[in-house]
Amino acid sequence: MDDAVEVTGEMVVAREGNRGKNWKLIAARERRTMPDGEPMQPQDVAEAMNVFLWAEHQRNPKSPEPTILDHRFVLAYEAGRYWWPSAHYRAAFRHVLDVATDAELGFTPKRQRRDRTRTAVLPSGPSAASESSSVEERNRRGLSEGSDWRSLRVGGLLSALYGLGEATMDLDDLNRFHAVVRDASRVLGADLVRYLGERLDRCANDDGVRGPRHALPGTLGVLALVQHSVRDVKPQVRRPLLAVGSRAAEFAGWLYRDCGQSSAADYWRDRACEWAVESADFAMPGYLLVKKSQSAWDNRDASKMLGLAQAVREGPWRLPARVMAEAAQQQARGMAMLRIGQRQVDDVLKEARSLLDLAAEDRTSLAAHYDTALFEVQTAICYVECGRLEEAVDIYESTLTAALFSARDLAYFSALKGQALVAAGRVDDAALTGATTLGTAFAAGSARTVRELSRLRHRLEPWRARPTVREFLQLMDAV
Repeated sequence: MDDAVEVTGEMVVAREGNRGKNWKLIAARERRTMPDGEPMQPQDVAEAMNVFLWAEHQRNPKSPEPTILDHRFVLAYEAGRYWWPSAHYRAAFRHVLDVATDAELGFTPKRQRRDRTRTAVLPSGPSAASESSSVEERNRRGLSEGSDWRSLRVGGLLSALYGLGEATMDLDDLNRFHAVVRDASRVLGADLVRYLGERLDRCANDDGVRGPRHALPGTLGVLALVQHSVRDVKPQVRRPLLAVGSRAAEFAGWLYRDCGQSSAADYWRDRACEWAVESADFAMPGYLLVKKSQSAWDNRDASKMLGLAQAVREGPWRLPARVMAEAAQQQARGMAMLRIGQRQVDDVLKEARSLLDLAAEDRTSLAAHYDTALFEVQTAICYVECGRLEEAVDIYESTLTAALFSARDLAYFSALKGQALVAAGRVDDAALTGATTLGTAFAAGSARTVRELSRLRHRLEPWRARPTVREFLQLMDAV
C-alpha cells in the first residue's frame, strides 16, 4: 500500500511518479464534443462519469459505491500523475470517451510501465509543438480556473452544487441529485421527457416552499440527464428533450440568481436560450431577456434594465401577454430609476396592467408565476423610485401576505418594504420589518434577499442609537 494514492476518497491507482502528460487521454477527450460543438472539458468528462457510475451502481449494487468526481480527477490522469484507474473508473472513462480499450486512453498497469522509457512521448510532425502547447495551455487554464464557475461547461453540474457556499454540499443535496438520475434509468424516449418535466415541476415547488438550496440539486440532476441523453435519443425525441432542458436551464438561472451567483445565472440563461432555439421555442429567448433585466435590478443597473426590457417589447418574437406585461413593468421601473418622468412611468405601468388583464387567455406556462399580487408589489418598487413613498408603503402593507407569497418571496419584498419605510421616515417600522425577515431569508438560502437586507442595514445606520434599530443591526452583525 506504500505506493498507493488516495483520489477522491478511494484507493484507485498505484503510482510511480509523474510520467509526463497522457496525450492519448487528452486527445480522446478533445475528440468528444458538447452540444455547442466545443470539445469536452475535464469537468464535462467527470460529470458524465458520475452519471455512468451511478447508473451502474443502481443496476449492480455489488459494484462500488460511486464517488463524486470533479475536474481534478480527470486532470490528474491527463497530467500523468496517475496511469491506472480502478476497473469501474476505467469502464466509465471508456464509456464517456467512446473507446473500446484502455490502451486507447493511454492507461497501462504498473507491470507494463516498468520497461518504458521515463521520457514522455510527445506528438510528432510539424504541428507537434503548437498542438502540445495548445493542449498544455488549455490544461493549465483548467487547473487555474477549476474553482471558478465560469470554467464549467454543460457537464459541470455537480461542481455547481459546491457553488452554493463555502461549505460543501451535504448528504441531502447528493441524495436529491442522485434521486433524479436513479429514477430516470427506468424510462426512455418520450417517457424520459415526461419524467424530467415532472421532476422539474417538483423542483419548482420545492423552491417555493423551501428555497433555492433545496431545489437546485434536483434541477441540476435534470440538466445532467438532458446533457447526457440528448446525443443518443431518437430525432423525434431530441426537440422535446431540449425544450425541457431549456426550461430547466432557465430555472437554474433563477435559482443561482437567488443564491447570489450572477455568473452561474448568466451561464444557464445562455444555455437555456441555445436549447430553446434548437427546440423551436422562439418565445423563450425573449423571456430570458426579461430575466436578465430583472437581474440588472439586483445591481441597480437602471440603463441595462431599461434597455433589455425595451428589447423584449420590440423584438422579433411573439410573446405571451404575461411576459409582455412583465417586460412593460420592468421598463417602467427602469424609467423611474432614470427619472424619465412620472407621467411616462404611469403610462407604461398602465400598459403593463392591460397586458396582464389579457393573460387569462394565455395557454402557456411561461411566466405563469406573474400574477396581480406580484404586479402590485413591483408597482410599489416603481413608486419608491418616483418618490411616491406613502403610496408604495400602502401597496406593500395591503399586498404582502403569506396567502399570496411564498415565505422566501414574502421576505424579499418585505426587505424592499423596509427600505421604503426608511425613505418615508418610519425608521422603527423599517427595523422591525428587517428583524422579522432576516430568519426567513437565511433559512431559504436567498442571498438576493440578504443583499436587500444589507441595503436596509446601511440605510438604518444613522439611527443606530434607537433601540429597535440597534437590535436589527446587531442581528445583522451576528449572521
